[in-house]
Amino acid sequence: MLVVLDDALDAAQVRSLIPGSGGSRLIITSRNHLADPGVHPVQQPLMSHRRRLG
Repeated sequence: MLVVLDDALDAAQVRSLIPGSGGSRLIITSRNHLADPGVHPVQQPLMSHRRRLG
């Protein structure tokens, strides 16, 4: 199972939603740094606000 949680405020907000089974994966997006054991942060650059019309 893949669980995606978008725009989490902090680790406490999502801690109870973490799947318990070993075969599951969790992706959390956040504007804040989520410091918690087992967290592997991946920073993405900001996207451009320009739209290409074509």
